[in-house]
Amino acid sequence: MVVGLAAALLAGVGALPAQAHVPIVLLVLAPQAGQTVDADPQAVIYAQRTLGGVDQVAYTLTLDQHPIDPTTGRTGATQPAQIRAGQQAHVPLHHLNPGQHTLSVRYRPDRDEPVMGDNVAFTVRPTTAAGVQPTVPIAVGLALAAVAGATAWLARRRRILRPAR
Repeated sequence: MVVGLAAALLAGVGALPAQAHVPIVLLVLAPQAGQTVDADPQAVIYAQRTLGGVDQVAYTLTLDQHPIDPTTGRTGATQPAQIRAGQQAHVPLHHLNPGQHTLSVRYRPDRDEPVMGDNVAFTVRPTTAAGVQPTVPIAVGLALAAVAGATAWLARRRRILRPAR
């Protein structure tokens, strides 16, 4: 009777004892969902420790449904990487094309658990033909204009302050 009552109460909050235990959770901390990043962002995967959880887990990464190496960020055939609970893995993502991308992490928290994962959709901002962000030439132009304006102002001020001969 007590067990049945406890199960009914847990079912009311959406967590049965078999569902309440997840040994470890992997989260994509960066890039963040909806974030706009440069062409070479760094992904950060975090292994969140849970009560009674495991110490480490093997995981795989995909970028736009293509496997990438969890240590180098390169595409192609990869081996799963290990991450310890409470640790972060930093994965460089190389030369991404401008536009929408989806990074996915997949792992099996324990032998008797299903495969779980986290997905993050983000955007890579466009670059110019020279590989420079469009804001860089604008910033350089504004800086040059400021220097030219300051030089002209100083030259005029010197002429005004110079005594007449």
